[in-house]
Amino acid sequence: MKSADRFDLVRKTQIALFQESGVDKSDFDGIIELLGPEKIARYLSIKYIEVDELPSNDANIEIAGVLDRTNKTIYVSKKFPIEQRRLTGMHEIIHWMLHKNVGRDHLHRDRPISRVPGKDSVDWYEVEATNYACRYLMPEKMVKEIFARSFGLHIGEQIEFNENVAFHLGKDIEIVRTMDQMQRAILLATNSSFGRAIIPLYLQFKVSPTAMAIRLKELDLLAPDRWRGKPNLRVVL
Repeated sequence: MKSADRFDLVRKTQIALFQESGVDKSDFDGIIELLGPEKIARYLSIKYIEVDELPSNDANIEIAGVLDRTNKTIYVSKKFPIEQRRLTGMHEIIHWMLHKNVGRDHLHRDRPISRVPGKDSVDWYEVEATNYACRYLMPEKMVKEIFARSFGLHIGEQIEFNENVAFHLGKDIEIVRTMDQMQRAILLATNSSFGRAIIPLYLQFKVSPTAMAIRLKELDLLAPDRWRGKPNLRVVL
């Protein structure tokens, strides 16, 4: 099954949950709360339990989440910030929904998720679980709408890092020009003003700054540089 088709299974559950909840489409805070992993866990009849700490066989390794498929239970450690717990919890739910062998014969333990992993960094199902968890917690339509509202753009429009944008972000354009796209995405995800006070995007979606920044890049909301490379000069006689 193609990746897009696999996420469609998750997306259909998300839509069904929303339709049954009665939450109004204009209630952003209500939708964000509904997107929390405990809501979909309850919808799927999974026990979702936050505990003070999860035991580890290695003193140097911290455990953020555990999937107990036999007992239909997900455990998430309260040792970590809320944004990490939301991502961890949703990560475990993606395992439950799509990765039927994960946690089947023994408890499946996951370490804290500090970033969205690359394709070659860990097992494919761990990459998929984290990527899909991010897509679930930050739906494309909502991200594009809030991004456009925050930065005075049309929905789906890319932001260009010109002098005007740098000024409204409170940054010198020369400093912005030295940033790579990930650094700029984090700047957009965490900024609390844009010519006026705004709530940082990562706080609105209750995710980490890095996860929010990666989602902005994934949705192609940052325009490519227009000043990279040396200018082409020619002599006019």
